Amino acid sequence: MYNLQYSEECAQKIKEASREDSNLQKNVESTLREIIKDPYKFKQLPSPLERQRMVYIAGKYILTYFVDTAKNTIKIVTFEEYSGVFSSEEESK
Repeated sequence: MYNLQYSEECAQKIKEASREDSNLQKNVESTLREIIKDPYKFKQLPSPLERQRMVYIAGKYILTYFVDTAKNTIKIVTFEEYSGVFSSEEESK
């Protein structure tokens, strides 16, 4: 069984988004249970982020994470609106 670890910033983003969408918290919890059960189930990101994986939540959000097998931990990296993830990538180019 893996342990979950995420930053205060990610927790805050999930909390804020859940205020706007009452079912989002349930969707996030369900997805996190799936990740813990099978952390390699979801899509691996391309290079240079190949250690990370991503999953869509409620069709509007993307949660990225990576598995630290040495520490038996799943680290949540980001929780963003789908449009926000790709717009920040475009700006950095």
